[in-house]
Amino acid sequence: MLAKYLTVFRAVHNFVFVGKRDKRTPAMRLGFAKRPLEYEDLIWPGERVPRPKWARRRGKKAIAA
Repeated sequence: MLAKYLTVFRAVHNFVFVGKRDKRTPAMRLGFAKRPLEYEDLIWPGERVPRPKWARRRGKKAIAA
C-alpha cells in the first residue's frame, strides 16, 4: 500500500507543485509537460471531470407574499 501512496505523491510532486523561483514543475523543466497540471488531470487523465448531476429540489412551493 505504501508503494501506491508514494507513486501518487511522486506524480503530484513532478506535475502539480510549482517551484518558487521559476514557477515551473520538474516535468516542465525536463520538457515532459507544457503547463502545471491540476489534481483532476492526474485522477481522470484525458477525460472531463465527472460532476454530479443537478437535481431539482422537490419540496413545498414558495408562497408569494
